[in-house]
Amino acid sequence: MIRLHDLIGQQAVSLATAERTGTVKGIVLDGNRIVGVDVGDSIINASAVRTFEGDVLTYDTDTPFAIDKPSTNPAGSRVLDTHGDQLGSIADLEITATGEIETVVLDNGERIGGDRLRAIGGYAAIVTADASSSTQ
Repeated sequence: MIRLHDLIGQQAVSLATAERTGTVKGIVLDGNRIVGVDVGDSIINASAVRTFEGDVLTYDTDTPFAIDKPSTNPAGSRVLDTHGDQLGSIADLEITATGEIETVVLDNGERIGGDRLRAIGGYAAIVTADASSSTQ
């Protein structure tokens, strides 16, 4: 498991050239799954990433890079539930080795199960209002 604040700023290294190709600036999400990683000059398709755990992001350059969504660094984004209630702001995300958001950690210490995450946009992150999916 890796936290978003550890992923942002990591060096990106191509497995084809063993060269640094950039630094992780943000992520592209589809629901609670990372589908792309912004490394500055390009967005890497998450299926090319070998693992999200570690101190460097390694990826296979043979995987197509086409991602049609913008990247974001969601730290600090307000969190709203599907009823429109504000729950806090994102302090961190806990991310599995495969790029799934396991937990959304709020600035007030509350932990919300990643399965509740629906979207993160420019205004807010949206989670389902179902409190039974929350982890404490």
